[in-house]
Amino acid sequence: MKSPRHSDVSNGQPAITTDEGDLGLPAIRYQGENLLLQLYVQPKASRDQIVGLHGAAIKLAITAPPVDGKANSHILKLLAKMFGVSKSQVLLTKGELSRHKQVQINAPFTLPAALLSLGILPESKL
Repeated sequence: MKSPRHSDVSNGQPAITTDEGDLGLPAIRYQGENLLLQLYVQPKASRDQIVGLHGAAIKLAITAPPVDGKANSHILKLLAKMFGVSKSQVLLTKGELSRHKQVQINAPFTLPAALLSLGILPESKL
């Protein structure tokens, strides 16, 4: 996969794009009662943490290696713990084999302090 590149759009603001398509969606937003997260995952990190923003996605460092689905299952378990929900309420909706992922969290109980401290707040509920 190629690294993200900037391209101009009609409103004069740059949009982040990759070969996987436009990442212009907000990094975190509500869809009804559910929360959609756009993630950029860094596997094999020294510790699990939300690092900040990577383009239009939340950069998430995880300790799991990117083999045999270990990273994906680790992400779902980590996000369930961070958002105070059960693992069954966290779904990987896009990006099973990519660093760019979309995750849905059904009826999250709380927002992690790491997101709040970075000023990453979800767009209001529709």
